[in-house]
Amino acid sequence: MFDKWKQLDFLHQDTSVLFFDSVRINESWQKSKQLGIKPDQDRPRICLSKQKTLVRIKQNKILLEIAAPLLQESYASLLDKTVLFLLCDKEGYVLELTCSPEVLKMCAELGIRRGTSFSCESAGTNAICLAMQELKTVVVRGEQHYCDFLKSWYCVAVPIYSSYHGIMGFLDISAHIETDLIKMIPLVEMLAKIISREVDRETHVAADKERLKYLELSGREKVVLEYLVAGYSYEAVARKLRISKNTVKTIVRRAYQKLEVKCLQECKEKYSRFLVRYSDE
Repeated sequence: MFDKWKQLDFLHQDTSVLFFDSVRINESWQKSKQLGIKPDQDRPRICLSKQKTLVRIKQNKILLEIAAPLLQESYASLLDKTVLFLLCDKEGYVLELTCSPEVLKMCAELGIRRGTSFSCESAGTNAICLAMQELKTVVVRGEQHYCDFLKSWYCVAVPIYSSYHGIMGFLDISAHIETDLIKMIPLVEMLAKIISREVDRETHVAADKERLKYLELSGREKVVLEYLVAGYSYEAVARKLRISKNTVKTIVRRAYQKLEVKCLQECKEKYSRFLVRYSDE
Protein backbone atom coordinates (compact mmCIF):
# COMPACT_ATOMS: atom_id res chain seq x y z
CA MET A 1 0.00 0.00 0.00
CA PHE A 2 2.74 2.44 0.96
CA ASP A 3 4.92 1.79 -2.12
CA LYS A 4 2.53 3.83 -4.27
CA TRP A 5 2.76 6.80 -1.88
CA LYS A 6 6.56 6.67 -1.82
CA GLN A 7 6.61 7.02 -5.62
CA LEU A 8 4.58 10.24 -5.58
CA ASP A 9 6.45 13.35 -6.71
CA PHE A 10 3.89 15.64 -5.13
CA LEU A 11 3.20 19.36 -5.39
CA HIS A 12 -0.16 19.88 -3.73
CA GLN A 13 -2.50 22.29 -5.55
CA ASP A 14 -5.84 20.85 -4.37
CA THR A 15 -8.25 23.61 -3.28
CA SER A 16 -9.61 21.24 -0.61
CA VAL A 17 -6.36 21.80 1.32
CA LEU A 18 -6.06 25.05 3.25
CA PHE A 19 -2.66 26.74 3.47
CA PHE A 20 -3.46 29.68 5.77
CA ASP A 21 -2.17 33.09 4.71
CA SER A 22 -1.00 35.76 7.16
CA VAL A 23 -4.42 37.46 7.26
CA ARG A 24 -6.29 34.34 8.32
CA ILE A 25 -3.56 33.28 10.72
CA ASN A 26 -3.73 36.73 12.32
CA GLU A 27 -7.51 36.31 12.72
CA SER A 28 -6.94 32.99 14.46
CA TRP A 29 -4.24 34.53 16.66
CA GLN A 30 -6.64 37.29 17.70
CA LYS A 31 -9.22 34.65 18.63
CA SER A 32 -6.57 32.80 20.66
CA LYS A 33 -5.70 36.02 22.47
CA GLN A 34 -9.37 36.75 23.22
CA LEU A 35 -9.70 33.26 24.69
CA GLY A 36 -6.91 34.02 27.13
CA ILE A 37 -4.26 31.85 25.49
CA LYS A 38 -0.71 33.12 26.13
CA PRO A 39 1.98 32.68 23.45
CA ASP A 40 4.53 31.65 26.09
CA GLN A 41 2.38 28.99 27.77
CA ASP A 42 4.28 25.71 27.80
CA ARG A 43 1.44 23.25 27.27
CA PRO A 44 -2.26 22.98 26.31
CA ARG A 45 -4.57 24.38 28.99
CA ILE A 46 -7.15 21.58 28.87
CA CYS A 47 -6.35 17.98 29.68
CA LEU A 48 -8.96 15.49 30.86
CA SER A 49 -8.61 13.35 33.95
CA LYS A 50 -7.78 9.68 33.41
CA GLN A 51 -11.38 8.72 34.14
CA LYS A 52 -12.84 11.19 31.64
CA THR A 53 -10.21 10.18 29.08
CA LEU A 54 -11.25 6.53 29.42
CA VAL A 55 -14.85 7.57 28.79
CA ARG A 56 -13.78 9.33 25.56
CA ILE A 57 -11.81 6.28 24.49
CA LYS A 58 -14.81 4.04 25.10
CA GLN A 59 -17.07 6.41 23.16
CA ASN A 60 -14.68 6.25 20.20
CA LYS A 61 -13.96 2.53 20.37
CA ILE A 62 -14.70 1.73 16.73
CA LEU A 63 -12.57 4.66 15.50
CA LEU A 64 -9.63 3.61 17.67
CA GLU A 65 -9.86 -0.08 16.81
CA ILE A 66 -9.65 0.74 13.10
CA ALA A 67 -7.23 3.68 13.16
CA ALA A 68 -4.62 2.58 15.73
CA PRO A 69 -3.17 -0.43 13.83
CA LEU A 70 -3.29 1.49 10.55
CA LEU A 71 -1.32 4.36 12.07
CA GLN A 72 1.22 1.94 13.52
CA GLU A 73 1.71 0.38 10.10
CA SER A 74 2.03 3.79 8.48
CA TYR A 75 4.55 4.98 11.06
CA ALA A 76 6.64 1.83 10.60
CA SER A 77 6.88 2.56 6.86
CA LEU A 78 8.33 6.06 7.38
CA LEU A 79 12.06 6.75 7.38
CA ASP A 80 11.67 9.83 9.57
CA LYS A 81 10.98 8.51 13.07
CA THR A 82 10.54 12.03 14.50
CA VAL A 83 7.09 12.19 12.88
CA LEU A 84 4.06 12.25 15.18
CA PHE A 85 0.55 11.01 14.40
CA LEU A 86 -2.28 12.36 16.59
CA LEU A 87 -5.76 10.85 16.41
CA CYS A 88 -8.38 13.12 17.99
CA ASP A 89 -12.11 12.82 18.55
CA LYS A 90 -14.57 15.24 16.96
CA GLU A 91 -14.03 17.77 19.78
CA GLY A 92 -10.25 17.77 19.41
CA TYR A 93 -9.31 15.54 22.37
CA VAL A 94 -6.35 13.24 21.73
CA LEU A 95 -7.30 9.56 21.59
CA GLU A 96 -4.01 8.10 20.37
CA LEU A 97 -0.39 9.14 19.79
CA THR A 98 1.71 7.15 17.33
CA CYS A 99 5.40 7.97 17.40
CA SER A 100 8.79 6.90 18.72
CA PRO A 101 9.42 6.53 22.49
CA GLU A 102 11.60 9.64 22.34
CA VAL A 103 8.86 11.75 20.74
CA LEU A 104 6.29 10.30 23.14
CA LYS A 105 8.46 11.37 26.09
CA MET A 106 8.81 14.87 24.62
CA CYS A 107 5.02 15.05 24.18
CA ALA A 108 4.50 14.03 27.81
CA GLU A 109 6.81 16.86 28.92
CA LEU A 110 4.65 19.25 26.89
CA GLY A 111 1.43 17.93 28.45
CA ILE A 112 0.39 16.17 25.23
CA ARG A 113 -1.17 12.79 25.94
CA ARG A 114 -4.47 10.97 25.61
CA GLY A 115 -7.16 13.37 26.82
CA THR A 116 -5.30 16.55 25.86
CA SER A 117 -7.44 19.08 24.00
CA PHE A 118 -6.21 20.77 20.83
CA SER A 119 -9.18 23.11 20.64
CA CYS A 120 -8.35 26.79 20.20
CA GLU A 121 -9.47 27.34 23.80
CA SER A 122 -6.75 24.96 24.95
CA ALA A 123 -3.78 25.32 22.60
CA GLY A 124 -4.39 28.41 20.50
CA THR A 125 -3.94 28.36 16.73
CA ASN A 126 -3.02 24.85 15.54
CA ALA A 127 -3.86 22.53 12.65
CA ILE A 128 -6.38 20.41 14.56
CA CYS A 129 -8.50 23.32 15.81
CA LEU A 130 -8.44 24.90 12.33
CA ALA A 131 -9.49 21.61 10.73
CA MET A 132 -12.33 21.48 13.27
CA GLN A 133 -13.30 24.99 12.19
CA GLU A 134 -12.97 24.49 8.43
CA LEU A 135 -13.88 20.77 8.18
CA LYS A 136 -11.20 20.21 5.56
CA THR A 137 -7.49 19.46 5.33
CA VAL A 138 -5.45 22.22 6.97
CA VAL A 139 -1.69 22.85 6.84
CA VAL A 140 -0.05 24.95 9.58
CA ARG A 141 3.63 25.87 9.44
CA GLY A 142 5.68 26.02 12.63
CA GLU A 143 5.74 29.80 13.00
CA GLN A 144 1.97 30.01 12.37
CA HIS A 145 1.17 28.35 15.69
CA TYR A 146 0.13 30.82 18.37
CA CYS A 147 1.93 29.10 21.24
CA ASP A 148 5.70 28.80 21.35
CA PHE A 149 5.66 25.14 22.44
CA LEU A 150 4.17 24.17 19.06
CA LYS A 151 6.34 26.33 16.80
CA SER A 152 8.88 23.59 16.03
CA TRP A 153 6.15 21.46 14.41
CA TYR A 154 4.80 21.60 10.86
CA CYS A 155 1.34 20.01 10.89
CA VAL A 156 -1.38 18.68 8.60
CA ALA A 157 -4.80 17.86 10.07
CA VAL A 158 -7.59 16.05 8.23
CA PRO A 159 -11.23 15.40 9.22
CA ILE A 160 -12.37 11.79 9.46
CA TYR A 161 -15.91 11.56 8.12
CA SER A 162 -18.34 8.64 8.36
CA SER A 163 -21.50 8.27 6.31
CA TYR A 164 -23.19 6.91 9.44
CA HIS A 165 -21.72 9.14 12.15
CA GLY A 166 -20.74 12.37 10.37
CA ILE A 167 -17.46 13.89 11.59
CA MET A 168 -15.91 11.26 13.87
CA GLY A 169 -12.56 12.87 14.54
CA PHE A 170 -9.38 14.35 13.12
CA LEU A 171 -6.03 12.91 12.10
CA ASP A 172 -2.92 15.05 12.44
CA ILE A 173 0.58 14.34 11.23
CA SER A 174 3.37 16.56 12.52
CA ALA A 175 6.99 16.82 11.41
CA HIS A 176 9.97 19.08 12.08
CA ILE A 177 10.76 19.69 8.39
CA GLU A 178 8.24 21.52 6.21
CA THR A 179 9.30 19.92 2.90
CA ASP A 180 8.78 16.44 4.36
CA LEU A 181 5.38 17.45 5.66
CA ILE A 182 4.16 18.66 2.26
CA LYS A 183 4.98 15.25 0.84
CA MET A 184 2.95 13.63 3.61
CA ILE A 185 -0.32 15.40 2.76
CA PRO A 186 -1.46 12.64 0.39
CA LEU A 187 -0.51 10.03 3.02
CA VAL A 188 -2.57 11.54 5.82
CA GLU A 189 -5.52 12.19 3.49
CA MET A 190 -5.38 8.60 2.25
CA LEU A 191 -5.26 7.30 5.82
CA ALA A 192 -8.32 9.38 6.73
CA LYS A 193 -10.21 7.95 3.74
CA ILE A 194 -9.25 4.38 4.62
CA ILE A 195 -10.32 4.90 8.25
CA SER A 196 -13.62 6.44 7.10
CA ARG A 197 -14.31 3.54 4.74
CA GLU A 198 -13.52 0.91 7.36
CA VAL A 199 -15.63 2.66 10.01
CA ASP A 200 -18.59 2.68 7.62
CA ARG A 201 -18.06 -1.00 6.79
CA GLU A 202 -17.85 -2.00 10.46
CA THR A 203 -20.89 0.12 11.32
CA HIS A 204 -22.87 -1.53 8.53
CA VAL A 205 -21.87 -5.00 9.72
CA ALA A 206 -22.73 -4.13 13.33
CA ALA A 207 -26.12 -2.77 12.24
CA ASP A 208 -26.87 -6.00 10.39
CA LYS A 209 -25.96 -8.04 13.48
CA GLU A 210 -28.17 -5.88 15.68
CA ARG A 211 -31.07 -6.27 13.28
CA LEU A 212 -30.67 -10.06 13.29
CA LYS A 213 -30.65 -10.09 17.10
CA TYR A 214 -33.76 -7.91 17.18
CA LEU A 215 -35.56 -10.30 14.84
CA GLU A 216 -34.91 -13.12 17.33
CA LEU A 217 -37.25 -11.44 19.82
CA SER A 218 -40.78 -12.73 20.21
CA GLY A 219 -43.70 -10.40 19.48
CA ARG A 220 -44.38 -9.94 23.19
CA GLU A 221 -40.71 -9.15 23.93
CA LYS A 222 -40.68 -6.49 21.20
CA VAL A 223 -43.86 -4.86 22.50
CA VAL A 224 -42.60 -4.71 26.09
CA LEU A 225 -39.26 -3.18 25.06
CA GLU A 226 -40.99 -0.71 22.77
CA TYR A 227 -43.08 0.57 25.68
CA LEU A 228 -40.06 0.77 28.01
CA VAL A 229 -37.92 2.61 25.45
CA ALA A 230 -40.83 5.05 24.96
CA GLY A 231 -40.64 5.87 28.68
CA TYR A 232 -43.32 3.66 30.20
CA SER A 233 -42.64 2.21 33.65
CA TYR A 234 -42.83 -1.51 34.40
CA GLU A 235 -46.14 -0.92 36.17
CA ALA A 236 -47.57 1.00 33.19
CA VAL A 237 -46.49 -1.73 30.76
CA ALA A 238 -48.10 -4.36 32.99
CA ARG A 239 -51.39 -2.42 32.99
CA LYS A 240 -51.23 -1.88 29.21
CA LEU A 241 -50.69 -5.57 28.50
CA ARG A 242 -52.81 -6.85 31.42
CA ILE A 243 -49.99 -8.90 32.87
CA SER A 244 -48.17 -8.78 36.19
CA LYS A 245 -45.11 -6.62 36.88
CA ASN A 246 -43.08 -9.79 37.54
CA THR A 247 -44.07 -11.12 34.14
CA VAL A 248 -42.85 -7.88 32.57
CA LYS A 249 -39.51 -8.31 34.37
CA THR A 250 -39.19 -11.88 33.16
CA ILE A 251 -39.90 -10.84 29.56
CA VAL A 252 -37.36 -8.02 29.79
CA ARG A 253 -34.67 -10.29 31.26
CA ARG A 254 -35.18 -12.82 28.46
CA ALA A 255 -35.08 -10.06 25.81
CA TYR A 256 -31.87 -8.60 27.24
CA GLN A 257 -30.23 -12.03 27.03
CA LYS A 258 -31.15 -12.34 23.37
CA LEU A 259 -29.96 -8.81 22.57
CA GLU A 260 -26.80 -9.23 24.70
CA VAL A 261 -27.40 -6.02 26.67
CA LYS A 262 -27.36 -5.43 30.42
CA CYS A 263 -29.79 -2.55 30.90
CA LEU A 264 -32.44 -0.39 29.25
CA GLN A 265 -29.94 2.39 28.46
CA GLU A 266 -27.71 -0.01 26.53
CA CYS A 267 -30.79 -1.37 24.80
CA LYS A 268 -31.75 2.17 23.74
CA GLU A 269 -28.27 2.92 22.46
CA LYS A 270 -28.12 -0.18 20.27
CA TYR A 271 -31.72 -0.84 19.28
CA SER A 272 -33.72 2.40 19.60
CA ARG A 273 -34.15 2.66 15.80
CA PHE A 274 -36.12 -0.61 15.90
CA LEU A 275 -38.05 0.10 19.11
CA VAL A 276 -40.06 3.21 18.14
CA ARG A 277 -43.64 2.02 17.76
CA TYR A 278 -45.03 3.69 20.90
CA SER A 279 -42.77 6.73 21.12
CA ASP A 280 -45.55 9.16 20.18
CA GLU A 281 -48.35 7.77 22.35
